[in-house]
Amino acid sequence: INLGPLKLLSTKKFADVMHSQNKITISQQSLTDGWVQLHQCYYHLNAFPKVEVVYKYRKMRHLKIERVTKIQSAKVVGQAVELSKVSEGASLCVSAQVLSLEKTASGYRLKNGPFRRKFLDGYFPMRVSVTVHYPKSLMRVNQVSPNKLSIRRINHHKGLVILDATFEGILNTQINFRKI
Repeated sequence: INLGPLKLLSTKKFADVMHSQNKITISQQSLTDGWVQLHQCYYHLNAFPKVEVVYKYRKMRHLKIERVTKIQSAKVVGQAVELSKVSEGASLCVSAQVLSLEKTASGYRLKNGPFRRKFLDGYFPMRVSVTVHYPKSLMRVNQVSPNKLSIRRINHHKGLVILDATFEGILNTQINFRKI
Protein backbone atom coordinates (compact mmCIF):
# COMPACT_ATOMS: atom_id res chain seq x y z
CA ILE A 1 0.00 0.00 0.00
CA ASN A 2 1.34 3.40 -1.01
CA LEU A 3 1.18 6.04 1.74
CA GLY A 4 1.30 9.08 -0.56
CA PRO A 5 4.60 9.57 -2.43
CA LEU A 6 4.14 9.62 -6.20
CA LYS A 7 5.20 6.39 -7.89
CA LEU A 8 4.71 6.16 -11.66
CA LEU A 9 3.56 2.76 -12.96
CA SER A 10 3.31 0.98 -16.30
CA THR A 11 0.04 1.86 -18.06
CA LYS A 12 0.07 -1.52 -19.86
CA LYS A 13 0.47 -3.49 -16.63
CA PHE A 14 -2.34 -1.56 -14.90
CA ALA A 15 -4.72 -1.20 -17.87
CA ASP A 16 -7.94 -1.84 -15.90
CA VAL A 17 -7.44 0.53 -12.97
CA MET A 18 -9.69 3.51 -12.31
CA HIS A 19 -9.12 6.09 -15.04
CA SER A 20 -9.78 9.82 -14.66
CA GLN A 21 -10.04 11.31 -18.14
CA ASN A 22 -9.88 15.12 -18.09
CA LYS A 23 -10.57 17.51 -20.95
CA ILE A 24 -9.74 21.14 -20.23
CA THR A 25 -10.48 24.06 -22.52
CA ILE A 26 -8.62 27.32 -22.10
CA SER A 27 -10.50 30.06 -23.91
CA GLN A 28 -9.37 33.57 -24.73
CA GLN A 29 -11.55 34.73 -21.80
CA SER A 30 -9.65 32.27 -19.54
CA LEU A 31 -6.49 34.30 -20.15
CA THR A 32 -8.20 37.26 -18.48
CA ASP A 33 -10.17 35.65 -15.65
CA GLY A 34 -8.44 32.27 -15.05
CA TRP A 35 -11.63 30.17 -15.41
CA VAL A 36 -11.30 27.07 -17.62
CA GLN A 37 -13.90 24.52 -18.73
CA LEU A 38 -13.45 21.00 -17.32
CA HIS A 39 -15.07 17.79 -18.57
CA GLN A 40 -14.04 14.80 -16.47
CA CYS A 41 -14.98 11.13 -16.67
CA TYR A 42 -14.07 8.35 -14.25
CA TYR A 43 -13.99 4.84 -15.68
CA HIS A 44 -13.48 1.41 -14.06
CA LEU A 45 -14.89 2.46 -10.68
CA ASN A 46 -14.92 -0.16 -7.94
CA ALA A 47 -18.12 -1.45 -6.37
CA PHE A 48 -19.08 0.46 -3.20
CA PRO A 49 -22.36 1.01 -1.37
CA LYS A 50 -21.46 4.71 -1.01
CA VAL A 51 -18.53 6.75 -2.26
CA GLU A 52 -17.73 10.42 -2.68
CA VAL A 53 -15.72 12.19 -5.40
CA VAL A 54 -14.32 15.35 -3.79
CA TYR A 55 -12.86 18.25 -5.76
CA LYS A 56 -10.12 20.31 -4.10
CA TYR A 57 -10.08 23.22 -6.54
CA ARG A 58 -9.69 26.58 -4.85
CA LYS A 59 -12.73 27.78 -6.77
CA MET A 60 -15.21 25.77 -8.80
CA ARG A 61 -18.60 26.62 -10.26
CA HIS A 62 -21.40 24.93 -12.20
CA LEU A 63 -20.44 21.37 -11.19
CA LYS A 64 -22.87 19.16 -13.08
CA ILE A 65 -23.29 15.42 -13.54
CA GLU A 66 -23.32 14.66 -17.26
CA ARG A 67 -23.58 10.85 -17.31
CA VAL A 68 -23.49 7.83 -15.01
CA THR A 69 -23.45 4.12 -15.75
CA LYS A 70 -23.84 1.28 -13.26
CA ILE A 71 -24.55 3.78 -10.44
CA GLN A 72 -27.97 3.82 -8.79
CA SER A 73 -27.85 7.45 -7.67
CA ALA A 74 -25.52 10.42 -7.97
CA LYS A 75 -25.90 13.95 -6.67
CA VAL A 76 -23.79 17.09 -6.44
CA VAL A 77 -23.19 18.38 -2.91
CA GLY A 78 -21.00 21.50 -2.91
CA GLN A 79 -17.67 20.56 -4.51
CA ALA A 80 -18.35 16.83 -4.31
CA VAL A 81 -20.40 14.16 -6.07
CA GLU A 82 -22.01 11.59 -3.78
CA LEU A 83 -22.58 8.18 -5.34
CA SER A 84 -24.59 5.27 -3.99
CA LYS A 85 -24.81 1.65 -5.05
CA VAL A 86 -21.85 1.78 -7.40
CA SER A 87 -21.37 -1.45 -9.39
CA GLU A 88 -18.01 -2.82 -10.55
CA GLY A 89 -16.89 -1.06 -13.74
CA ALA A 90 -19.15 1.95 -13.24
CA SER A 91 -18.45 5.34 -14.79
CA LEU A 92 -19.20 8.95 -13.90
CA CYS A 93 -18.84 12.05 -16.10
CA VAL A 94 -19.08 15.63 -14.85
CA SER A 95 -18.50 19.14 -16.13
CA ALA A 96 -17.58 22.33 -14.31
CA GLN A 97 -15.70 25.56 -14.55
CA VAL A 98 -12.57 25.76 -12.40
CA LEU A 99 -10.30 28.65 -11.53
CA SER A 100 -6.99 26.97 -12.30
CA LEU A 101 -5.18 29.18 -14.83
CA GLU A 102 -2.78 31.68 -13.28
CA LYS A 103 -0.89 34.52 -14.95
CA THR A 104 2.91 34.39 -14.59
CA ALA A 105 5.68 36.78 -15.61
CA SER A 106 6.21 34.97 -18.93
CA GLY A 107 2.75 33.54 -19.60
CA TYR A 108 0.34 31.25 -17.75
CA ARG A 109 0.33 28.26 -15.41
CA LEU A 110 -2.39 25.57 -15.41
CA LYS A 111 -2.53 23.46 -12.25
CA ASN A 112 -4.53 20.27 -11.82
CA GLY A 113 -4.90 17.87 -8.95
CA PRO A 114 -4.39 16.48 -6.52
CA PHE A 115 -5.34 13.25 -8.25
CA ARG A 116 -5.41 10.24 -5.95
CA ARG A 117 -7.26 7.02 -5.34
CA LYS A 118 -7.37 6.68 -1.59
CA PHE A 119 -8.99 4.02 0.52
CA LEU A 120 -8.58 4.04 4.30
CA ASP A 121 -4.86 4.79 4.91
CA GLY A 122 -3.37 3.98 1.52
CA TYR A 123 -3.27 4.97 -2.13
CA PHE A 124 -3.96 2.55 -4.94
CA PRO A 125 -3.09 2.52 -8.66
CA MET A 126 -4.91 5.04 -10.83
CA ARG A 127 -4.62 6.39 -14.36
CA VAL A 128 -5.03 10.07 -15.22
CA SER A 129 -5.12 11.53 -18.70
CA VAL A 130 -5.33 15.27 -19.25
CA THR A 131 -6.12 16.80 -22.64
CA VAL A 132 -5.78 20.58 -22.78
CA HIS A 133 -7.01 22.72 -25.67
CA TYR A 134 -5.53 26.23 -25.66
CA PRO A 135 -5.59 29.31 -27.93
CA LYS A 136 -2.74 28.42 -30.28
CA SER A 137 -2.32 31.97 -31.55
CA LEU A 138 -1.70 33.33 -28.04
CA MET A 139 0.36 30.73 -26.16
CA ARG A 140 2.67 27.69 -26.39
CA VAL A 141 3.49 24.88 -23.96
CA ASN A 142 6.78 25.71 -22.26
CA GLN A 143 7.12 23.10 -19.48
CA VAL A 144 5.20 20.20 -17.94
CA SER A 145 5.66 18.88 -14.42
CA PRO A 146 6.31 16.50 -12.93
CA ASN A 147 8.77 16.08 -15.78
CA LYS A 148 8.58 12.27 -15.56
CA LEU A 149 5.00 12.29 -16.87
CA SER A 150 4.24 10.67 -20.17
CA ILE A 151 3.56 13.52 -22.58
CA ARG A 152 1.60 11.75 -25.26
CA ARG A 153 1.48 14.71 -27.58
CA ILE A 154 2.05 18.42 -27.86
CA ASN A 155 0.66 19.90 -31.07
CA HIS A 156 1.19 23.66 -31.26
CA HIS A 157 -0.61 23.86 -34.62
CA LYS A 158 -3.81 22.53 -33.06
CA GLY A 159 -3.36 24.12 -29.61
CA LEU A 160 -3.32 20.75 -27.87
CA VAL A 161 -1.33 18.96 -25.18
CA ILE A 162 -2.10 15.46 -23.85
CA LEU A 163 -0.62 14.02 -20.64
CA ASP A 164 -1.06 10.45 -19.42
CA ALA A 165 0.10 8.81 -16.19
CA THR A 166 -0.59 5.63 -14.27
CA PHE A 167 0.56 5.98 -10.68
CA GLU A 168 0.12 5.36 -6.97
CA GLY A 169 0.13 8.17 -4.44
CA ILE A 170 -0.73 11.81 -5.07
CA LEU A 171 -0.31 13.46 -8.49
CA ASN A 172 -0.40 17.20 -9.13
CA THR A 173 0.19 18.37 -12.68
CA GLN A 174 1.31 21.74 -13.92
CA ILE A 175 1.64 23.03 -17.47
CA ASN A 176 3.48 26.30 -18.02
CA PHE A 177 2.62 28.26 -21.15
CA ARG A 178 4.54 31.16 -22.62
CA LYS A 179 2.87 34.07 -24.39
CA ILE A 180 3.58 34.46 -28.09
